[in-house]
Amino acid sequence: MNTSKNNCKNRLERVLIVDDQQDLLQLLRKVISKKCGCEVRISDSGAGGLERATNWLPDVVLTDIKMPGMDGLEFLRRLKGL
Repeated sequence: MNTSKNNCKNRLERVLIVDDQQDLLQLLRKVISKKCGCEVRISDSGAGGLERATNWLPDVVLTDIKMPGMDGLEFLRRLKGL
C-alpha cells in the first residue's frame, strides 16, 4: 500500500497549475497526478488560470510568479477576490 499517495488523495482532489513554461506544466502535471492520484489541470497564463479556477474550483493552486501579462501575484489577488 502506498500511504503517501493515499494521504495526498484524502486531502486533494483537484490541483490547478499555472505557468507560462509548457515543459514545466507537463512535468508537474505528470508527477503530481501520478504521486497523488488527483486530477490536475493546467493553464499557461494568469487569465486562463482564472477561467479554469472559476469553472473548476480546484483544492490547491500552484503558480509561477513571473509570467507575461498577468503575473502570478496578480493572478492570486484576483483569484482571492472571486
